[in-house]
Amino acid sequence: MLAPEDRRSEPVFVLLRPREKQALESIAKADGKSRGGVLRDCFLAQHPEAEDGD
Repeated sequence: MLAPEDRRSEPVFVLLRPREKQALESIAKADGKSRGGVLRDCFLAQHPEAEDGD
């Protein structure tokens, strides 16, 4: 679990092709998450070491 000071969000800009944007929005809607939450989960699935905060 992240400490409160590590839960702060910072803006990140992601360039997506139209089909990628559609897929992202579809996944977010199906999972009941925000688009940012889906992107974060995908990133952490590929880079689990990033979740440690190191």
